[in-house]
Amino acid sequence: MVVGWPIAIFRIIFGVMYLDMALQKAPWVASGGQRYGWLYGWLQQEIAHPTFGWYAA
Repeated sequence: MVVGWPIAIFRIIFGVMYLDMALQKAPWVASGGQRYGWLYGWLQQEIAHPTFGWYAA
């Protein structure tokens, strides 16, 4: 019986999630002419409409 299999599965899932987030930040990744993932759109929206007025200035 292998005792460490839950840790192994956790590390694999965490690694896949890490790679997914890294690809969303990559400037060269495009899908159909648009950037990949939700992170790009969220960052562009925050740049266009900052939460705090003093930060926009």
